[in-house]
This record gives sequence, C-alpha cells and structure tokens, in this order.
Amino acid sequence: YGARRVTEALAGMLEDRGRLVYISSGGAPACAAKCREDRRALLSSPDLTWEQIDGLARDVLVALEALPGDADDSSVLAATGVAWGLGGYGFSKALVNCYAAWVQRDYPGLIVNACNPGLIDTDLSRPYAVQSGKTP
Repeated sequence: YGARRVTEALAGMLEDRGRLVYISSGGAPACAAKCREDRRALLSSPDLTWEQIDGLARDVLVALEALPGDADDSSVLAATGVAWGLGGYGFSKALVNCYAAWVQRDYPGLIVNACNPGLIDTDLSRPYAVQSGKTP
C-alpha cells in the first residue's frame, strides 16, 4: 500500500502533465501468466477499480494467513489462485501495474506509467540470474 500512500500524498501537488512513475518488474506479467484464469483476467483488466485491486490483495492475504508458514508456491497457488514465486514479489508488482492504470484513470491530467528497469543485481534477483545464466 506504499505506492497508494505516496500517490495520495503527492498527486494533488502535481500540475497537469505532471508525471507519476511506478517501478514495476518483469515479474508482474510472469506472475499474471501463471495465475488461475479468474485472477489472470482480473490482473489484466484495463478497467480495474481500486476496490477490486484492494479486494484482491486482501483476499490473497487472508488465504495466505490460513496456510502454514512453510507452504510452497504450488500450495499458495492452489489456495489463492495467485502465482507466488519469490515470496509474492511478482504479485506485488502485478498489483502495482494495476494501480498505475487505475491512477491514470483517476488523475487524467497526469502522465502515469509503470516501468520495468530490467534485471538489477540484488539479493532477490541474483539467484534467478545465476540459474538462468543472465547477467544483471
């Protein structure tokens, strides 16, 4: 919810044609592609509302809290309908993309986008880079 809190605090200060840029990831479409069909449709809807974004996040959180702490990704997918790799990183970025699209509709005078900076050398991405033979 950090992106929403920052947006709500700052968007009113931006003039028309001001810019909001959210940092996303290639993990977002990768997550969406592996989600259950209804979740995938929701995450790719161009008309998603804040209430739907928030509802999806809360539904997944409730389902996660009911799982054992050591639940694997396939158990999380079965319980939530959401692909959960990297501790939910891709799902969080998919929600950022949805939120950016909603903000653009809610603040039509602003220029809003979510960008993918590419593979960055971090503790989270390093094992993926090594496994896939990619260089950050």
